[in-house]
Amino acid sequence: HLLHRIGVPYFNTVGYFDRTLREVPLLLRACTEAEAANLTRFVFETLSQLQRWHDREVYAKECATQPGFSISFTDPDADRIDYARFKRVVHHWHKFLSRTSKESLACQEYLRVRNTLTLLIGVVDVFPRDLDFALALHEEVKVLRHGKREDLKVIALRYFTQLTQRIEQLREQAATAAASKSRSSSVSKVKASSERLSSDRSSPSDRHSSSSSSSSSSAS
Repeated sequence: HLLHRIGVPYFNTVGYFDRTLREVPLLLRACTEAEAANLTRFVFETLSQLQRWHDREVYAKECATQPGFSISFTDPDADRIDYARFKRVVHHWHKFLSRTSKESLACQEYLRVRNTLTLLIGVVDVFPRDLDFALALHEEVKVLRHGKREDLKVIALRYFTQLTQRIEQLREQAATAAASKSRSSSVSKVKASSERLSSDRSSPSDRHSSSSSSSSSSAS
């Protein structure tokens, strides 16, 4: 984050996040439980930073002009990644982590499953941020609650409870966003309608003035 903030040339922030997040599933396969806990803290900070930049105003202030958001890895003076494209990239990363986490939970490797649950519990406040991804993970962890290993069942139940709460939050956010969009659309329609009525309804004095001007022009 420091390298990004001070604008180090040729340090591509987007490339760093992409490479880092793509390595997470592979690292989880080889981690001990203690290493998985440390990796979880790192991933949480990483996703928290991306969530902070997901705000348009913050993105404009901290990212829009930085060389780390150049569209070229080799040219820091190239055009920057715009906000809409950044949101699509973040969505893609979350989709990747959701898919790989789901695959890990469904596998038969004890340590991989345990490490994945450790990670998911540690980042539940920032991941997943998409309701569909959350529901997919919810279905997978539901199966783990009835597995053979008691320790995994306990951890799975803990994550299942947290994820259920997360899903409710995401549903509330989606409902709020939809209501806000609907209100904005209604206001825009009312404003446009009012402007059309105003233009159609000219005042009597305006019509008289316009008629007088036309008469004068004809007389001339």
